[in-house]
Amino acid sequence: MVVQAVDDLRTIDQILREAYSAEATRSWLMARNRLLGFDRPIDRLGHGDFAAVREAAEAFVDSGLHLSGAPSFSAWIGASASRLRPQRTGVRGTRRGTN
Repeated sequence: MVVQAVDDLRTIDQILREAYSAEATRSWLMARNRLLGFDRPIDRLGHGDFAAVREAAEAFVDSGLHLSGAPSFSAWIGASASRLRPQRTGVRGTRRGTN
């Protein structure tokens, strides 16, 4: 059972690494996936559902969506959060630097 699970994970890694970095592959395995009913691929592999995960991985590679050069998820979250912070402005009706 463990040998099969490792072999399945290795096969999925090979499929994804044809087009993606190790970091992108790891992210794909850990993220919820619409094609898997919003289950995580790594969880589905753990339950022995290799065929469905393989199909989802191949669809992802075939989609042509390439993540190289794209910001990481944590960088994107940080940039988005900074846009949500209120901007500090001067007191209404006064100009900064005068008085």
